[in-house]
Amino acid sequence: SSRRKLNIDFDAVRTYMSSTISHIISKARASDEREFGDEPRNETIPNWKGVHFHKQGEKYVAMYQGKSAPGGKAYHLGYYMLASDAALAYDEALRLLKVPNAKINFATDQEHENARAAESSRRKLNVDFDAVRTYMSSTISHIIS
Repeated sequence: SSRRKLNIDFDAVRTYMSSTISHIISKARASDEREFGDEPRNETIPNWKGVHFHKQGEKYVAMYQGKSAPGGKAYHLGYYMLASDAALAYDEALRLLKVPNAKINFATDQEHENARAAESSRRKLNVDFDAVRTYMSSTISHIIS
């Protein structure tokens, strides 16, 4: 069987993970949560497929489970600061798996960019998308290998 080789920039993955860990530590040390913007648990989360909020980690989780998932198992696709990025990870996994008649969250890159900009602004977060994209590639690569 042939395996697809992925070029993963581990420095970018490390940078993304470091920035999210720093954010969590900063929130834990803050005496007033409001200085970090709206908390995800207080906002209305769009009904995106494959996304839920992980209360303990204070992040969004992307998951895929379906008949066309390899082995019919549930696949964890990563933790994300923004729900829109978790939704994109779900979409990317479906594309990689070539799921027939897949119901995706974003039909175009522009739809994701618009949702991401609105969410970033509302939550007062600035998350580097290049680092997110690299992290996303590394977390979903295991389902196609």
